[in-house]
Amino acid sequence: MTQAQFASLHFTTDAFAPAERVAAWRELYGHCFVEVDFEPAETDRFSGEARMVAHPALGFGSVSVAQTRFSKPRSLINSDDLVLVTLESGR
Repeated sequence: MTQAQFASLHFTTDAFAPAERVAAWRELYGHCFVEVDFEPAETDRFSGEARMVAHPALGFGSVSVAQTRFSKPRSLINSDDLVLVTLESGR
């Protein structure tokens, strides 16, 4: 498989002003990439970072966020893709 068949992404909220970070994470990471919604415990100190790699049949990534509750509302379900999530820390 050639390098051109892979797509990679690194996204961090550090590129945004503190007041814009929750909206940026929700739209770019939550809705565009993984199709989930979330609610951070603290909006004024929110930060997030995601690294993702994808090719036509498989995608994987690593995400680091502060206390955040993720959900998958019906409005964001658009396929029957299998998603496996593991936590390294937190609950």
